[in-house]
Amino acid sequence: MSLGLLAVHLQERLDIRLLAPLGSSALQYLSGLGIHTMGLTHGVYEDTRIARHIRGWGLPRGQQTLMNIGRRLAFDRLASREIESIVRLWKPDVVHTNNSLHFNLSDIEAAGRADCLVVCHVRQVHRPSRHEVSVARGSVDMFITPSAAAATAYEQGGVQRDRILVLPNPVDLAAFERVSDASRVQSRCALGVDKTDVLVVCVGRLVRLKGTHILVRAISVLREQGVPVKLVVVGDGPEKERLEGMASTLNLKACVRFVGYQRHVLNWLRCSDILVQPSITADTFPRSVIEAMAVGLPVVGTRVGGIPEAVEDQITGFVVEPGSVDDLASALQKIATDTSVRANMGAVARQRALDRFRPEEYALRVSGVYDRLLTGVVPRCES
Repeated sequence: MSLGLLAVHLQERLDIRLLAPLGSSALQYLSGLGIHTMGLTHGVYEDTRIARHIRGWGLPRGQQTLMNIGRRLAFDRLASREIESIVRLWKPDVVHTNNSLHFNLSDIEAAGRADCLVVCHVRQVHRPSRHEVSVARGSVDMFITPSAAAATAYEQGGVQRDRILVLPNPVDLAAFERVSDASRVQSRCALGVDKTDVLVVCVGRLVRLKGTHILVRAISVLREQGVPVKLVVVGDGPEKERLEGMASTLNLKACVRFVGYQRHVLNWLRCSDILVQPSITADTFPRSVIEAMAVGLPVVGTRVGGIPEAVEDQITGFVVEPGSVDDLASALQKIATDTSVRANMGAVARQRALDRFRPEEYALRVSGVYDRLLTGVVPRCES
C-alpha cells in the first residue's frame, strides 16, 4: 500500500508513529516495520483491514511531524475527541489524513482544533459536499490526489485548485521486476496455464461497477471468433456467484476461472499476457494497472476516472469506452493475436512504471508538501 511504501522510504530520516484501531492489521503491519504504534478505542470502522492509520513523523533537522489518519464511516464525536487528545499529546506539525473528506471529517476537525497543519490525501474520485468543503476551507491546508480526475472532482466541489497536488500512487518496482521467459513458463505450468494460451487477468473486487460482467461477455465474443484467450479473475465480492453463472451460461467454464481473493497477486500477473480494468464508473487510479505495467503487461482499461492517465492509448495498451463489450473485445483481439504488439506495449508499460511510479520520488514529493507548508511557501488555509 502507498502508506507502507512511504514509511519504508522515509523511515531512515523520520520518526514514524501510528495510531490505528485496536486489532487492525495496520497496527501489526507497521509495527513490524519498527514504527511506534498506539491503538484507537473509539470509532466505527467499515473494515479493520483498511481502517485508519495515524503516523507521526519527525524530521531530524526540525520538529516536523506527520500524523496519518485513514478511513472511517462517518463523523464520530468520541473518536474525534480521542484523536484530538492524542494530537495534543504528540504535538505534530502536520496531520495527514488518508482518504476523502467524507471519511475523515472527524479527524480533520480534531486536527484543526489542535491547530495543526492538515494534508488530506484523497483516494477516490468523489465530488465533496458543501458541508465537507466548508470543513476543508477552515482546516485542510493541502490536498493530494492520485489522479487529475480526482483533483477535478474536488475543484468542481469548491476546493481551490492551487490547494491540490496530483501525485500518482507508487509501486514497489523491486517486487514487480520482470521475470525470465523460463521462469514465467514454469509459473504458468504450476498454475495450470498452457503455454499456447493468451491469458487475460482482471484484478479487483467483484461488484457491478467494476465491469467484470462486460469483460466476461467480451471473452465470449473472442472465443466465438476463434481467439485463444482465457480469463482469470482475481478477487471476491457480492457479484461472484452471478458472474460464475454468466460464464457457465456462455459456455466459458473451461476458459474463465474465478480464483477469489489472492494474497499474492504478483504470481497471477507474472503468468498473464494482458491486464484488463473494465470499470464502468470512476476509478481513481487502480493499483492493479500500475502493478501490471511494472511487470511489463499491456493494459486495456476504460475511459473513466484516472485510468486514461495511467494507460496511454495504443502505446501501453488501449483505452476503451466503459460498458462496451464490442470495444473491449476489439482492443483485446488486437493484442491477443499479435505477439509483437504485446511485447512492445509491455516493454513501454514497464518503462513508464519505472519513470512515473518510483516510491523514492513519491516520498520526496510528499515530504516536499510538508516542507512548503511548514516554511510558509504555501500559506495556511483561512479559518
